[in-house]
Order: sequence, then C-alpha cells, then structure tokens
Amino acid sequence: MKRLVVALAMAIGVAPAVRAQLAPVKAGVFPWASVSGVEVGRGRVERVILVGSTLDLDSLEIRAVTLPAGAGPDSSAAHDSLETFMMVKEGKLWVTLNGVSRALGAGSVALALPGDRIIKSPMGGAPATYYLFTYRSKAPMDLNRGKQAGGSFTVDFDEQGEKTTASGVQRPMLNRPTAMFKRFESHWSSVNEGLRNHQTHTHRADEFMMMTRGNVAVLIGTAEPPATASDIVFLGSMIPHSLASKGPGPAQYLVIQGE
Repeated sequence: MKRLVVALAMAIGVAPAVRAQLAPVKAGVFPWASVSGVEVGRGRVERVILVGSTLDLDSLEIRAVTLPAGAGPDSSAAHDSLETFMMVKEGKLWVTLNGVSRALGAGSVALALPGDRIIKSPMGGAPATYYLFTYRSKAPMDLNRGKQAGGSFTVDFDEQGEKTTASGVQRPMLNRPTAMFKRFESHWSSVNEGLRNHQTHTHRADEFMMMTRGNVAVLIGTAEPPATASDIVFLGSMIPHSLASKGPGPAQYLVIQGE
C-alpha cells in the first residue's frame, strides 16, 4: 500500500511528459473490506483505496481517513496543481475552508481548488471518517474558471432538498465547473429494495459511486458484481451500467461525474 502512495507522489512531481505513466483505473467494485487501514500517527487511520488515471485525469488518488475522537485539526497540504474533493462518510467534522468554518455531517461534501486547503476536526466526542479524492486533469487546469463558478465550497447534506424518482429519491449536491472539470456533478441516490436505479445506459463521463447503505448488484458491461456499504464503484466512459437494489431496505450512494 505504501508503494502506491509513493508512486502517486513521484508521478505528480515529474515532468508532464511522463504524467501518463499511472495505470488506468479499471471499471469495477473496490470493496472496503479488501483495504487494510494503516495508523499514521496520533490515532489517525488511512486507507488508500485506489491510485491511477482515468479518461480525463492523469492522476487520481482516493483514500479514506478516520480521525479519532478529540483529534486535533487535520490539515491536508494545499497543492498548487491538484484539486481535492471530500465526502464525510461517518461522524461529524468541523471544516474550515478559505477562512470559513462550519459543521458537516455524514453525506456532506467539500471541494478545494488548487492552492486551497481543507482543515478538518472531529466533533461530538466521536471518531469521524471521510473520503478524499485528489486529482489533476489531463487538460490544462483553469483556476479562473473554478473561481468564477464560486471557488472552493462546502455543501451540507441536510440542507439539500430531495426529489422523488421512479426508483426512490435523489438529492442534488453540486453541478458546476471547477479548475479541473468543465462540468463536475454529484448527487445522492436512494433506490428502493427490489428496484433498478434506471435503464442500463452509457455516457462519456467517468462515474464513481460511493455506497453508504444497502446491498446492490452493479451491472458493469457484462459483469454484475455485488457492492455494499462503504464500497466504491468505478464506471468508465461508455461502459453500459445500472444497478439493482437487493435490500434489506433501500440502497444509498453518492454519484460523482466529471468531464
């Protein structure tokens, strides 16, 4: 696992001519249970879930970080050439971004443009876990585009309204340009037990699904692997996909698309 982290760090620091050396991420399910946590100091536990490249990203790392109750501020380093997306998986965090601080509960998200830093501390006397996506686009980043769209930001899960769908409910989280994407969209979906989320389809944008509740069978091309709470699903560009909620109860997951 440490070798993966080192490989990513080396790839980010080298010249553009060799940036494409990171292997493409393969479509499929990345089970939480298959990744061991590593204690990195003061009770902080990290899981490196995947490292690689995608259709529009020449470097991508996804890791999960658990902060123990009472931990001091966790301030990931700011990167001038990397963008960061965070989702609170469990617990509650006190988050500071560009001098603005607020509490974010499970399901909430934050995005930091290159050069900005997210500072996080657990709240409520309990541990907190969050997913951290760190990435760089193959196309030149456009920092001005990201700032004109509103800059770095946080979105609280409880403040976003829901709408009913044919299979359950959906909660939009964001849909805007960033420094790395012309379009970056994310929403929560809940699919009732025994139903399929939508007809099998394809689209150009790569897609991630971050499972937080329930059990599903995910159709990815011709395979249909299972996925459960805490697993991450990657659906590559133009791969036919859909999922069926197997219960008990509804399946819930966060969708992320960028292009």
